[in-house]
Amino acid sequence: DVRQLTAAPDALQYIEELIIELFRSLLCRRQVHAADSRFSIADVEMRVNELFHNSIDKWVISEAQQAVTAYRNSKKKVLRLPVERIHNVAKQVVFGRLDNTVSVYIASVLEYVAADILKMTGNYVKNTRANEIQRQDVKTALSVDKMYMNVLFHDGAVEQPPLNVAERGAYTQFGAHTQIGTQRQLGGQLSAHTQ
Repeated sequence: DVRQLTAAPDALQYIEELIIELFRSLLCRRQVHAADSRFSIADVEMRVNELFHNSIDKWVISEAQQAVTAYRNSKKKVLRLPVERIHNVAKQVVFGRLDNTVSVYIASVLEYVAADILKMTGNYVKNTRANEIQRQDVKTALSVDKMYMNVLFHDGAVEQPPLNVAERGAYTQFGAHTQIGTQRQLGGQLSAHTQ
């Protein structure tokens, strides 16, 4: 059954909100030490391991490492998410030095998870014989996945501190420009990931 799925804007907006929350989770709990204020790929990788608990962390890390290698080799855009915006927000949040490759790594993690959520939701929608992913479909598909429930909804996870004013503005700026929510960009991804 090869049919083209589309996604309603509210469904894409919801996925974007989840990805922004994951972005925040990847950056939180970073201890900045005076001697070493650099936020590294190892810091992000440690957070991925903490968050995903051997569920999909190996695939996420592998994809992120490939994206960093491709970026280092070509310096071209290798991801769909706006790496420069991720870089700017991450610098504001971690208050430390941040290499561009760390931002590429973070963007790759976020893209992988967004694509995985779309694939899972697309499979659910395909089974219901619908042609469009709705916000409720995303919620339903995620509700049966314990790992994503724990990671994205902090069920049993460490509570994060509230956002300060600077962080709130940074994440709002990032969310307004991620472009996850454009149906045209994801149309190909939806059909490719749900076949």
